[in-house]
Amino acid sequence: MREAVLNSACISSCFTNLAEATEFTADLERGFASLVRAGHLLQQLRMHSPSSEVVVAPGVSLHDVFRELCRRGPDTGRFLMRLLAKFPIEDDVTDEELAALLELDVAGHPGCYALLLCWHSRDRVCATLSSEPRWRMSPLEITAHKHGEPEVDRVLRPVRNFFSLDSANALLAEFNDELFSTIEPLDLWQRRADLFPDLDFAPSVEDDLAVLSEPVFRQALFRLQELCSASNEWRTSNAAIPKYLSKVTGESDSTMQQFGRDRIFRSCSGKNEVFELHARLQDGHRLHLREVSATKRIEIGYVGKHLRIVSEN
Repeated sequence: MREAVLNSACISSCFTNLAEATEFTADLERGFASLVRAGHLLQQLRMHSPSSEVVVAPGVSLHDVFRELCRRGPDTGRFLMRLLAKFPIEDDVTDEELAALLELDVAGHPGCYALLLCWHSRDRVCATLSSEPRWRMSPLEITAHKHGEPEVDRVLRPVRNFFSLDSANALLAEFNDELFSTIEPLDLWQRRADLFPDLDFAPSVEDDLAVLSEPVFRQALFRLQELCSASNEWRTSNAAIPKYLSKVTGESDSTMQQFGRDRIFRSCSGKNEVFELHARLQDGHRLHLREVSATKRIEIGYVGKHLRIVSEN
């Protein structure tokens, strides 16, 4: 599991006052929470010092900012306050890894082990708190070199970085793409709520996914991403029906009259429901779904071979 490291290189030049620091921290918090909910980050933050000692503005500590966020309402600050238990930069780092890091410096930021940890391992990402454009980008291009020898053995590497909700969502999409290229059906089913938060699944879909061929399974993942996006947009809009990103159609009246029972599956609520709508997959496979108007969510009922239709029988 990946973990976040507070980017201490940008802290000294953060903000001018508490109000400015609070606004930027609130956006960082939303992004952090998004990555944790999606299962891509541990809910902890490695810091070089306790939050009460991390100065982000004149006379203002990171702890002060967390407290100000909590004062503003029930939906801010609580997530970050739960990170206050300090996870030191060097905690759980192997002796060999730590020894290697102690021999290196980041160009322009000597002794910044936060950046070095992220530079050294793709399982760590920077959490950046800054208003400066040079820090508000991902990836950060970080150069490390032997301690005291800035012109020797210089190595440039991209470091993943998030600093807002938008930047975290961009990372989330990147992490999902990596995950979907290797994830297996059982892992997908166990993580379905994290990976597809705006979709519901009928219980039988677990077995459906397990028997798909590799190419069809990978295409089904892509289609599920599209449907999840459509479901999210539907839920947050005034639209009467979802706006699909690929072709989704119903069945003919004659097919439903003769083979409608083939499209009835036990829903996630335990009731038998009709999943008439379908999206196309390769090799004649289909993904059947239904629109739940009461919750404005899409539920997946079946993923598999083409069900019977009148024109084929």
